[in-house]
Amino acid sequence: MKKRDSGLPGKIAEGYGEFRRWRVGRVPVVLLVAGAAVLAVAAVALYFTTAGHPSQAARGIEEPEAAIRGKYLDEYRLRVGELERRWDRRELTAADYEQQRRALDAQYGRYLEEGAAASQPSGAQGFEVNGVFVSSRSPSLPGVTPANRVLSGSRTLYVYLSYRGADPVEGGYRLRWLTGEQVLREIPVRLRAGSGELVDSLQRVFAPGPYDVQLVLGERLLASTRFLVDEPLTPRIHAVTASPAEVVPGGIVSVTLEYSFPGADALQALPVQEQCVIERNGRTVAGPIVREVQRDDGLHTASFRIVIPPALPGGEYEASIVLGADGRQASAATAFTVLSAAVPRSVEQGSWQPDRQPATSRPETERGDVRLEDLGKLLERVYGK
Repeated sequence: MKKRDSGLPGKIAEGYGEFRRWRVGRVPVVLLVAGAAVLAVAAVALYFTTAGHPSQAARGIEEPEAAIRGKYLDEYRLRVGELERRWDRRELTAADYEQQRRALDAQYGRYLEEGAAASQPSGAQGFEVNGVFVSSRSPSLPGVTPANRVLSGSRTLYVYLSYRGADPVEGGYRLRWLTGEQVLREIPVRLRAGSGELVDSLQRVFAPGPYDVQLVLGERLLASTRFLVDEPLTPRIHAVTASPAEVVPGGIVSVTLEYSFPGADALQALPVQEQCVIERNGRTVAGPIVREVQRDDGLHTASFRIVIPPALPGGEYEASIVLGADGRQASAATAFTVLSAAVPRSVEQGSWQPDRQPATSRPETERGDVRLEDLGKLLERVYGK
């Protein structure tokens, strides 16, 4: 690892070099680079004029470095602001926004860590985060886990942070909730020496968009977690079919549906309830069959096989589908016919013909048979009376 130069020229050169790598080819950034160069020259001159005076030299170091930190922060804010505007204009998907924002945060976080490495404030040395996440479950409930999806609307969210290596600093640690650059809540927190857990909550009407929860010490970001608030999704049912179209009592009808979630972007593991029931005139006669599944974005197919009760009267019935997700529902139905129980079961195989007598019935006469009442008439015609 390259050793950091503790002298002022080395510090300024290193800071200026890092700043140059942040350039994105825009005019404001060029001006910022020029400003940083001017500050570097001024700082070098100040270094030589204050040689032999440690207190003055220390002030000379702090002022240019503070200016460079300000330049980094300005550039970070410019980039975040542009990203937020692209999000507002719907030019980015939620996944793209999250990826680019995380990259910006990582860049700025690395700078802060490098800048604080030489002179960390009391309470930051050795601090580590074991885990941090946001949940909709209160700490008083068992099984607290990270929220899979956070829906817009009025609700209370909780942040859970586990840490170690904390050095209590009076008034030093602060926890804040924010969206973009808007701070929703910021409070001082006192961490227990060594390891421990921190829990905080925020109750408000959450609008769709990205949110952050941060733990800071002075200007140093110690921990951060991001979550997205989504609009509730309503499933759209595209098709429902029942096969066969005619079924006998005791037979099986297969119900198939296709559905999707319009507006879903990079959706993963959305809990969905699929339900199918056979009804007639609003009364349930078979089912329901209920499934709990997880779906992503795209087109989905589900199928149900339902046994028709043997004593079910013939007539027209409906296979009704109900889908539930994010507290919203969609429903659809398709019709099919249950044949009368008087119809022979062979109709299911298509061998029964209504204009023919059943094979088990015997006709009154067969070819070659003569009835007694016809015998006398036959003899009279042959021999005469």
